[in-house]
Amino acid sequence: MVDYTLVKIKKIMNNLIEALKHDLSVVVSVIMLVVGLIIGTVTSRVNVGNRLSKLEEHAQDEDKHWTTEKKYTVFMPRVEVENRFLNMERILERIEKKLDK
Repeated sequence: MVDYTLVKIKKIMNNLIEALKHDLSVVVSVIMLVVGLIIGTVTSRVNVGNRLSKLEEHAQDEDKHWTTEKKYTVFMPRVEVENRFLNMERILERIEKKLDK
């Protein structure tokens, strides 16, 4: 029984090989297509991976993207600065009045 199954498998393989010999151009073109698709997919994945890693590095670069707390410490709103100057002027005027007395 085992020998009969092996003989059937060999016949099927031989028939497949004979069919492939006659359609060799189809086989070659299918192989080239598959290889081309694999290369294209791998290349695009590598490019996407590289671009993603560059984007992550750029997003984490604190020289270009400051945290909100750092922005608040570096940039004070103009209204707040104006109010501080007005308060300092008032205090100086009070001091001058006291010194004049």
